[in-house]
Amino acid sequence: MFELTQVVRQQDCISFAELLNRLREGIHTVDDVQTLQSRIISAEAQHYPASAQHLFKTNAQVEQYNTHMYNSSILHKLLVTSVDSAVGAVSDDMATHVLHMIPQDIRKTAQLANTIALAVGGRYEISVNINVGDGLANGAGGLLKKIQLTSADNTASGVIWIHFDDAAVGAQARIDSKSLYKSDVNTLWTPIQPLCRQFQVGRGHSSQVIRKQFPVRQYAKTIHRCQGDTLDQVVVDLTSKRKEPHSHYVALSRVKTLDGLFALNVDPEKIHVSEKVECKMSQLRSTRHTTLSLHQPYLDSDTCYHVGFLNVRSLHEHIECVQKDHFITACDVNLFCETCTSSSDVADYYQLPDFNCMLYHDTSSDLHRSHYGLTLYSKSPVLFSHQVNTLTEQSSHRSVESIFTTAAVHPKLLLKIACVYRRPNSKLLHFQKAIQSLLNDMSMVECDDTTVQVHTVIVGDFNLDWSDQSTRTMMSQLLPSYRQLVTNVTTDYTSTLDHVYTTLPEDTVQCYTTECYFTDHKFITVCIHG
Repeated sequence: MFELTQVVRQQDCISFAELLNRLREGIHTVDDVQTLQSRIISAEAQHYPASAQHLFKTNAQVEQYNTHMYNSSILHKLLVTSVDSAVGAVSDDMATHVLHMIPQDIRKTAQLANTIALAVGGRYEISVNINVGDGLANGAGGLLKKIQLTSADNTASGVIWIHFDDAAVGAQARIDSKSLYKSDVNTLWTPIQPLCRQFQVGRGHSSQVIRKQFPVRQYAKTIHRCQGDTLDQVVVDLTSKRKEPHSHYVALSRVKTLDGLFALNVDPEKIHVSEKVECKMSQLRSTRHTTLSLHQPYLDSDTCYHVGFLNVRSLHEHIECVQKDHFITACDVNLFCETCTSSSDVADYYQLPDFNCMLYHDTSSDLHRSHYGLTLYSKSPVLFSHQVNTLTEQSSHRSVESIFTTAAVHPKLLLKIACVYRRPNSKLLHFQKAIQSLLNDMSMVECDDTTVQVHTVIVGDFNLDWSDQSTRTMMSQLLPSYRQLVTNVTTDYTSTLDHVYTTLPEDTVQCYTTECYFTDHKFITVCIHG
């Protein structure tokens, strides 16, 4: 188990978040209870937040509150009934019989109620997904501002106007409905029109009904149904004759800050934590606690040397993502392919903090910006780097581009680091010649100090799937003294196209793959132990 400790909902009110955590585990203090009781408010108070979300223990309490709010409203209000019709060619008597079978439970009527009590100034929320992309989804709430029915019998018709708490909700709907806005309609109000939904009725669900109704419900709800909500203000009624495990925590933790919390009552004797939950949490934190299997280079940067590689699918497009990636910035050397950089780019655009940058643009294309190119980042000064192959006809027959550099891992280890990119479907003969040229050039780099070990790491996107035996056979012949370290898939398509070849002793090096959200390749980390 991995336990998440950061609280997001109450991140701007840390003391309240800490109080809620203690309440959740039943270790709340006397001061905690006094803090909660200080938020008790009377329903008759002058500054009572009537427009806030109200939470109750039972459905009966919810219905009672909603009825009270409707009856006490002095603004425009209507009881709007749905328009129901039986589907299919049935007689009038059969249609009447079918309609009488419609249940009152809105869970069985596609979340469209038979009757909705609409009162201007009351809180309502969307009951079905209208347009999720526009925020008009189940649970989106706001204040009802205007009722405009076009029927004489108060059946579902016309439009109602809601001012949603989140201005982004319904933004597109407001644009698309400009013709509905008159001088008495605020441009921040969103029009909600009746929807038609079809559902089954009857014991055998053999009959079909179409219902037309406004897709809204009154905003008061049970504590159970509020799970997942995040609110600026909430009024909580915790009246109960018995203890209910964790209901206090669920209700009180919906609001972002303590100042946004209002309680009609808080009885500390009713706060209860399930013993089964306590036992299970204790097990999860002890016998079932595991360590993170993901290698995190920033945790051992002082004792290990890290080389990173990624087919970045355009460094030009994803530079901000790269700059914010902790796995990338923790490495000592990073190599990227398919960078899409251009000689016309400003070099500072590609800078990473604490890194020296070397850009190798692909100039083989007549296009302004090629898909290819390599980039080298190093935390140490780059004293030597060399591009061996380019994607030109003369250099590699447009098949391979490669670079290599050197790095002093520690005083007794000099590392030659190469990066290779092979274009898909290029001829293997040309690829083999390009790799041989790379090996020949790297062999010319030597160290005069015989006490210093010299080893090589070759990383790259070879566009050859390591899971194919033919790839393994060819690469073992091409690089006979090297070991290939990558064992996991390196793309989102379950292929292992990215390889790491090295001459380092097996007990001194490890290789890891990490998911990367902005490209379809994984980030590869080579960890070299000191």
